[in-house]
Amino acid sequence: MKREFEKEATIALYECNSLPKNMEEMKDLLAEVAKFAKLNVLTTCEYQHKGSGGKSLVAIVEESLIALDEWPEYRTFIIRIASCNPNSDFKIVESYAKEKLKCKKSNLYERKIPLY
Repeated sequence: MKREFEKEATIALYECNSLPKNMEEMKDLLAEVAKFAKLNVLTTCEYQHKGSGGKSLVAIVEESLIALDEWPEYRTFIIRIASCNPNSDFKIVESYAKEKLKCKKSNLYERKIPLY
């Protein structure tokens, strides 16, 4: 089946009261995000920021990519997903992450990128 577009989403989560404590918790969160978005993780790359203690984790997935970024000083968490899987449902990911991280507010930004 020929794909016509890639879907992208940025999920911004604010006033989060249960941010991941370490990189293992970030990896667990990424695995759940991938599951809910119907994506298959191939490999990951991580970075622990100096100073703020923030963490970044990027996954190359069979269908494109997932990136997680944390700003503990603002209690903010950002999830970015790109997927060529037409069945990826980013609203489910937003709902899961908002509950998991105990965030008071979230915004979901979605768009489709034409492939040709």
